[in-house]
Amino acid sequence: MKEREASTRRSPIRAEDQSPAAQSDLAELKALLAGNPDLGKLVEILARRDERRESQLAQQHRRPDEQETQAAATAATAAINARRQALSILSQPLTPPYYVTLDTPGWFLVTPNTQDSLVPDFGLEPGGSWFQALINTTSSTSDPIWPAVSINFYFVWVNPSDYYAIAQPASSLWLNGWAKASSPSALLDRNDTYLTLGVELAVYRWSGWGTDPDTGQSLDETEYPGGTGQTLVAALDGWGGNIFSSPRPEQATFSPTHQYEARAPMILIPGGAVTMFEVSLYVYWSFDNAGHVILDLADNGYMVQCPFVELEVLTGPPT
Repeated sequence: MKEREASTRRSPIRAEDQSPAAQSDLAELKALLAGNPDLGKLVEILARRDERRESQLAQQHRRPDEQETQAAATAATAAINARRQALSILSQPLTPPYYVTLDTPGWFLVTPNTQDSLVPDFGLEPGGSWFQALINTTSSTSDPIWPAVSINFYFVWVNPSDYYAIAQPASSLWLNGWAKASSPSALLDRNDTYLTLGVELAVYRWSGWGTDPDTGQSLDETEYPGGTGQTLVAALDGWGGNIFSSPRPEQATFSPTHQYEARAPMILIPGGAVTMFEVSLYVYWSFDNAGHVILDLADNGYMVQCPFVELEVLTGPPT
């Protein structure tokens, strides 16, 4: 374990460590991002994604306004249209399905990057990429803002054919560690502490995707509409108790033998297009008045592993 950590700790992937196919895919994307040390457009996309997540959490406590409702309706329409287009290809003769395993991520990011201190270490390895994460925070006053942190691996695939590929992406995270949410007792006040973890697989159209027929704008460097799958890992509510009831802290233990799988909806990829897959552990926490949150995925050899992204691929007829 120590030898593996020493060889992979915060080091970039070397081209010679990759399969020929992976080398080609990563070279393709690196060429797009050449000269931009902070990954440029990708960081902008993720910043917008994080803003939407914060907005969604805030909406749990209020009604969305007209502009937000319209934006949600537009996103739903785009997702439905993308699904309809994929189904239209499926109705035609297709090649037999084949399977692709993307076993080494090209990049690792924590978003927002102000939360990078939560991740003391990570490694990018074929079939066994990993990271460690540690949250240990206390609040003595009400904090209405939910901190939302994503710890992300990025995998790349290039459609090798000249035709549309219909792909079903899936990935998994293996967690080893534990979490706890607790609150102090109060006389009459309600003290609750919330901690939510989940696994997410998101799809980004990176290059070669053409233009939107309705707007004429490029589809490159945008999220695939409706192309996100999520799986809940834990939702803890640590109740502090009062004069009428006893405290009820909540704790979860994560076994390294259990996988948390996330599947994105079926996606339609143009011939030769570059697609990026983001596999994330997302973490939210908040306090009603006071509380304590612990997420330990770092001590005693604890970690999170992401071995690969799997694609089941069908190729459509010439279009």
